[in-house]
Formats: sequence, structure tokens, C-alpha cells
Amino acid sequence: ETPIQGVNTPFLYFGQWKSSFAWHVEDVNLHSINYLHFGKSKQWYVVPPKYASQLEKVARYYFPQHHRNCSEFLRHKTSVISPKTLMYHNIPVLKIVQHAGEFMLTFAKAYHSGFNYGFNCAESVNFATENWIPKGIESNYCRCMPDTVQIDMKKLVKKLKKLKSGERVSPEKNK
Repeated sequence: ETPIQGVNTPFLYFGQWKSSFAWHVEDVNLHSINYLHFGKSKQWYVVPPKYASQLEKVARYYFPQHHRNCSEFLRHKTSVISPKTLMYHNIPVLKIVQHAGEFMLTFAKAYHSGFNYGFNCAESVNFATENWIPKGIESNYCRCMPDTVQIDMKKLVKKLKKLKSGERVSPEKNK
């Protein structure tokens, strides 16, 4: 297995006052967990997964040039839309404040964004559960960035079926 920082190995973030993260879902629509080790709180805005396509539609409306350049432009993590704008378009936005010592979970294909109230240190990693598989199968990826994460979902599902049936699965080399 190839280590992919933040996906299958943890990623450390240092935030500062008003530093932010734009609307995005995790690579391959994975779940994520974020732990705030110390420092000031982190403000999160989260859109439930069932509203993901509505958020994408609104983003295409406000950023048509970005969409023309890359159909998966939200994976670039550069598009900021006010939660009030999303709510205007009937997209529910949950507002959560994460304090030091707390975990924040995002579900598969849950768009999220936010900012830091001051200097802090957080650690995050993606993870998969069985209920993630349909969201992983339907995920797309950015074709314009060289470090785009991709998972061969057909191969993964095939391996999982073998494991469930008790069949032996040999480890792959150099992948």
C-alpha cells in the first residue's frame, strides 16, 4: 500500500486566526475524522450528504468558469460560498464549533468548510466504512491536478467480497 498523507496516514494542520478551508468533500468521498489537539476553536460548516448535488449545482452557478475548466473544481478546495447563500438556495448548513480535545467527524460525501478562531493544531485522516462503498463508487475525481487520489472501486469491492466469503486475498505489491 502506498501511503497517501491525509487519506490513509494522518495529516497535521496548524491553523491561525481566520485561516480557512473552502467547501469540499474528501477524496473518493471518504469519511474523515479531525482531532483538535490544542489551541483556539475551529468553526465548521457542514452540508448533509443528501444535499451534496444541490451544493454542487449552486457552486456551478456561482463559479461557471471554474466548472468549465474542471467538472470537479470543488475538489480544488478553493471555492468559498457563504452558508447564508447556501441556505437561501434551500440547502441546510450545520454550524459546529470544535474545541481543543474534541473530535469532528464528517460523513461520506458531506461537504464542509470553515475557519480557525486563532492558532491551533489539528490532525485528520480519512477512513472508510461499509456504508461508504456506494459513495466511493459514485465519486469522481479531478483530472487536472497531478496528485488526485483515485481508488479502483471495482477491484476494492471484488476484494471485499472475497474477504467476506472467507477466500484468501493475496497482498498486492508496489501499488
